[in-house]
Amino acid sequence: SLVEAMRAYSNTGDPRDAIIVSKNSQWEGNGSIPIGQARIMLNAPGIARAADRAPMADFGFLNGVPGLSARDGSRSYIPIRGMTPKGPAMRGIKIKEGRMFRPGTHEFIAGEGMLNRLKNTGLGDKMIMPDGEWPIVGIYADTTEFAGTLVGDIEPMMQTMRRNAYNSVQVRLESPEAYPAFRRAITSNPALSADVYRVKEWNARSVASTLSFF
Repeated sequence: SLVEAMRAYSNTGDPRDAIIVSKNSQWEGNGSIPIGQARIMLNAPGIARAADRAPMADFGFLNGVPGLSARDGSRSYIPIRGMTPKGPAMRGIKIKEGRMFRPGTHEFIAGEGMLNRLKNTGLGDKMIMPDGEWPIVGIYADTTEFAGTLVGDIEPMMQTMRRNAYNSVQVRLESPEAYPAFRRAITSNPALSADVYRVKEWNARSVASTLSFF
């Protein structure tokens, strides 16, 4: 079940990964990190580099669209998440059917358990977004905290939803030991207003908060 998947995920997280959220945020979705501040954050010490020498980082954007319950057709809410091209690999998303969304396109991938709860969330279905239909091109395994979420490319998603700030920044550090200096660089910078957590700590905290509603 979705609850079981979330409980399992609350104990996971690469020890090298850290997440930056707005100061005093209790939930990722209620944060707001201006794009300019997010770019500054990527200059903090200790962030690992990919093969192209770019920082191993993923910007996060959360929102939602109307949906219908698979059980009785009643109105429901479908969470959506935007990621950069580095996001799926960093966050452990594994495609089970279909393919990954392509960067820069209006496409979604859906969690494998979503169709049991929400209509029109299967492979090949289309979601109605403010700018038209976005097809679901892949199904991913329910092994992340996004198990009940549609995931797509962050840039077209933010344009479609008319947003100009991220909700979070996730980074992979060179080692777990790089965390204290990285956290200090972010939280002590007067140009930024942010908190930093190890991803495992944040996941456990977020899942506990979400499960309190079940």
